Amino acid sequence: ILVMAWIALFLFAALVLLNLPAADLIMAGYRKEIFSDGDIWCQNTVRFKGMFVFMVSVHFLRGLISSRMGFTFAQNDQILILLEYPLLLVLIWAASLCSL
Repeated sequence: ILVMAWIALFLFAALVLLNLPAADLIMAGYRKEIFSDGDIWCQNTVRFKGMFVFMVSVHFLRGLISSRMGFTFAQNDQILILLEYPLLLVLIWAASLCSL
């Protein structure tokens, strides 16, 4: 359920970004230069990787500690997250780039 909630949240965020006027996105600091500037791109990539590894680890440990899940279910959830989350973020980045 947690994975489906994350997916729904990010799809909702992409939908909101597509409906915003370009002027609002620019005022919020969201610019096309983010995609072409190597330093900004590297900084955002490092932030994403750090957050992703931390959250997957926390989710896996929660599954191990839970009496209802155990190692097998925690491992299955981790595999699902590792496959779906990057694909979802690529979809959101592409949608938000197209909205500019």
